[in-house]
Amino acid sequence: MKTEVVVGRDIYKKDRTEVLEQQFAVLKKEEKTLSREMNGVMAKTKNVLDLPKSVRRKLLEKVKRLRQVRKVHGDYLEEIEKLHERDEIDLSAKVIVHKKLYQGTVVEIGKLKQIIHRDVTGPVELVANENFGTVEIRPIKK
Repeated sequence: MKTEVVVGRDIYKKDRTEVLEQQFAVLKKEEKTLSREMNGVMAKTKNVLDLPKSVRRKLLEKVKRLRQVRKVHGDYLEEIEKLHERDEIDLSAKVIVHKKLYQGTVVEIGKLKQIIHRDVTGPVELVANENFGTVEIRPIKK
């Protein structure tokens, strides 16, 4: 089992944005389908009242569903925009190891990711080194 330590990154933001974008895509597809179906029916007549009652009823259901889809679509878009406004990366974050960090542990600080290749005995702190694009291990003085 691999251990992963993630700091300095808004995991909720990433996960929630992915879910919203997937749902957004599904709704967009449904919106296109509904619009295409409605346009197909309307292309056959100049006046909705000329359509049979059963067709008008189905058309009305599609209009109601399209309104719902567009409302939810707007809500998702608004939430996605709010999520994008949040600060995402904090490279000043650090991991403090009091006793031991085992080989194979994956450490992510902000956008930097590194696999620990040997056991590390604490006390140490792991910090992002942007200049080298690595996670740096520094001893902590007692």
